[in-house]
Order: sequence, then structure tokens, then C-alpha cells
Amino acid sequence: MSDRRAFAVGDVITVLIDDYTISTAVKDNVASDTRRRNLGVTIRLPSQGSKGAGIDGRNDSDTQQRGALRRENRFQNEMSVRVVATGDNGLLQVRGNKNITVDKAQQAVVFEGWVRAQDVSPQNLVESYRVADATLFYNSPGPLGKPKSGLFTKIFGLFLP
Repeated sequence: MSDRRAFAVGDVITVLIDDYTISTAVKDNVASDTRRRNLGVTIRLPSQGSKGAGIDGRNDSDTQQRGALRRENRFQNEMSVRVVATGDNGLLQVRGNKNITVDKAQQAVVFEGWVRAQDVSPQNLVESYRVADATLFYNSPGPLGKPKSGLFTKIFGLFLP
């Protein structure tokens, strides 16, 4: 192709990242447990001709658990990556890092993959769906992880499932 641009190691390309994933999981767990305990007292008067005592009671338990999980993730970003290697077939291996600090919370984005030179636009842009073997790593530690629970929730959590 005559319109193919020549790239060299170190050249910068802008990747338009638009990643949308959906995952679904369903779990059913049915268990039955029957326990019997008798608790009660029976006393017969001597006039009936016999004396007796006994204890009876009953405790039954059934458990059913069902769960469904649906997770949707959408990540959109624009970032610059460098050509770190070129192949004989015209493929470009690209890799880039982006670190962002917002209110003392650090976010890290890492993107890498292989791009065909003809997929890079004249404006030096490539869409992420055109990147082969793409790896996108997004890490944003902070309060969106496990929610904190209060004192009563912690105490009841020791005794209740």
C-alpha cells in the first residue's frame, strides 16, 4: 500500500479506548436439614394407676439460597502509547502508561497490544477495537472497594450469617 505510513520505535500514537463488557452469573443452592428435639413434660396422677414423665419437642430447618450477579463495565479513555517494536509484517507493538492523581487517590491505566500501520488514521489515531492482543489494565484503589460496616453490623455479623 502506498498510503501506509512508516513507523519507528519511539513514535507516539493516540488510542481511543472504548471497552464495554457484561458478565452474568447465577447460582442456586438448596439444602434441607431436619432436626428433631422433643421438649415437654407429662405427669400422671396416682389415681390413674400409673406415673410417667416424658420430654418432647420439635425443631425443623430448611434453607434455600439463590443468587444472581450481573456486572457491566464501561471504560472510555484516550491515551498516547509508544511504538515499542515493529514486526517485519508491518505490525506495531504499542504500550503506554497513564497515572492520574485525583484527591490523593492514584489511578493507573496501562494499555498494550499490536496495531496494523494501515489502521492508524492520518490524525495518528487508532480505535482500541483495531488493536490485536490488547491488554487494558485499570487500577483505581480507594473507597469504591469493600464498603465499611458499622459497629452493630459487625457485632450482628458474628452471630448471624
